[in-house]
Amino acid sequence: MIVIYPQVTPVASIAMVCKRTVTLWTSTGTLTSTFTHPDFKDLHGVCIDREGRYVLTDMEKNSVTVFGATGKLFSFGSFGPKNDQFKSPGYVTTGPDNRIYVSDHHNHCIKIFSDKGEFLSKFGRKGRGDGELSFPE
Repeated sequence: MIVIYPQVTPVASIAMVCKRTVTLWTSTGTLTSTFTHPDFKDLHGVCIDREGRYVLTDMEKNSVTVFGATGKLFSFGSFGPKNDQFKSPGYVTTGPDNRIYVSDHHNHCIKIFSDKGEFLSKFGRKGRGDGELSFPE
């Protein structure tokens, strides 16, 4: 199954990921560009931050990769339960300060990183009560 999660970019285009490819579309549905990278395995989330960088989650690699206009800038993450690790990172977004927020599906939490990929904090734990999350996308 191919799942596509669109993200509106700051320049009013739409970014979508599909396995190993990022596509950019106009608001009227015209494809403007695509890009891929040999490191991509199973892209899931895409976000464009205030600096125009693409922030992508890869569920197979358990990582986040940040791309700029010149290509890959950096990646962070690996498989595991630690603060700087993921078990199937899902959606990604950035805040007004460019902090990176990642839903960590099998670790049942949301992790927050600096704009350089340094772990800052997390919230949530497995469960269905207050302050608990169950497999957040």
